[in-house]
This record gives sequence, structure tokens and C-alpha cells, in this order.
Amino acid sequence: MHRLAALALLILAGCDSGGESDAVFEVTSTFDTSAFNEPSGIVYHPGRQVLFVVGDDGDVAELTTAGETLRVRRVQDAEFEGLTVNPTTGLLYAVIEGGELIVEIEPEGLRPTRVFTISRTDGDTVVLPEGGQGVEGITFVGGETFAVVNQGKDGDPNDPPTFVELRVPLAGTTLNAEITSHRRLDFPDLSGLHYDASRQRYYVLSDDENLFVELDRASNELSRERFIGNSQEGITIGPDGTLYVAQDAGAVLEVRWNR
Repeated sequence: MHRLAALALLILAGCDSGGESDAVFEVTSTFDTSAFNEPSGIVYHPGRQVLFVVGDDGDVAELTTAGETLRVRRVQDAEFEGLTVNPTTGLLYAVIEGGELIVEIEPEGLRPTRVFTISRTDGDTVVLPEGGQGVEGITFVGGETFAVVNQGKDGDPNDPPTFVELRVPLAGTTLNAEITSHRRLDFPDLSGLHYDASRQRYYVLSDDENLFVELDRASNELSRERFIGNSQEGITIGPDGTLYVAQDAGAVLEVRWNR
């Protein structure tokens, strides 16, 4: 009887994970986005402590981190495909696919203030081909440094999936964002991008492959994990480490990352 009791206790102890899971990523909540069409980019705003989400029709929505929609505004008729924030100024930056434009948006009235044109070349190399799949994600890194990802076509050497760093002259009068470096990545359909300044890591999503890829500051790959959800087109991280994912299919996911 003592041996059986001890064995039972061991089995119970092995089953008790203290509420944790072996899954790397777990959806902890799904936010209703029925008032908002095709979420395609998302960012946590540290100054306002809310989430901003952009959509394919040029809409911007403000949500609480509990998923309550505070407001939705049509900023302009454009295909917004990514969103980031400069935490120093609080200004938002949305990227337009195809036109390769960055729209600066003041968060209080959700009105555009400036538009920057992204260069398509790095020296003599065409990085963002005209008529290609286009830029899908954007993130603020620091100072005047931003990063974007070119979605790329699987197997097309003329339009490969590419990670791109930019210099955006925020303090100047010119409106041209220059490519300062780029690196081709070996997985297709780059759909979301976020820079985690606390860890100096980039997080890149692949929609088709359902991948979450971690890059270092020099854009070298550190890890690659299978990701959850579908049509994942935007990603951001909250101050407590919670991930928030914008799905083009029509949802925002709150995700726990068990790293």
C-alpha cells in the first residue's frame, strides 16, 4: 500500500504543472474586431497604455489591452500593412504596401502629419521591386532607425523575402527613407515585424508558414518556432511580455509566450 501511495503521488506531481503548459505559444484571449475590417498591423503604445491596430482600408483602431474597442477612424484610403510607435514622441507610423510609404500619425486625433517615401534600392541593388509583393511590416528601432520586411514571393529571385533597415529623417525636412542595410531571409511570406528594445531582438512572422522567427540586432536568426493562429499580419509585445497578434482574417489574439 505504501508503494502504491508513493507511486500515485509521483504521478500526480508529474501531472501538476502549476498552470503552465509545454506549448511555446498559447492564445489566452481573442478580441472582437467586428467593428474593424481586416486587422493587418498592431502596436502597444506605452504612453497611452493601449493597442493601436491598422487595417487594409486605411482604418486605425484604438483598443484597451483587455480588448475593448475605444474608437475607430478612417485615416486615409490606403492599404495599411504594418504599424509601429516612437515611444519618445508617441507618434504612430503606418506602412502602405505597394506604394512603399510610411505615414506618420498623431495618436490623439488619429490624423496623418507626414508621409515618407521608402527607397527601393540599396546602392545599385533593387531591394523593394516595383510591382512586387511589397512591404508588410514595420517597427521602430531607435533614433531615426526603422525596419521593414518585404513579403517576397516564394522562389522568386527578383522579389525575395527580405529584412530591411531604414533611416527615416524624423528631425529633418526631407521625406525620403533610405535603406541602410538589407538581408534576404530563407522563409517566405514575411507578414509581421516587431523590435523588442529590452532584449534587442526582432520578431518576424510568416503567414504562409505559420512561423515566429527571432533575429538579433544584426538580423541573424536566433530561433524559429511554429506559431499559432492564421493570417497573422501584425505583432507587438506588451510591458508584461504578452504578445498581441493582428490576424487579417478578422481577430486580435492575446498570446502567452512560454519562453
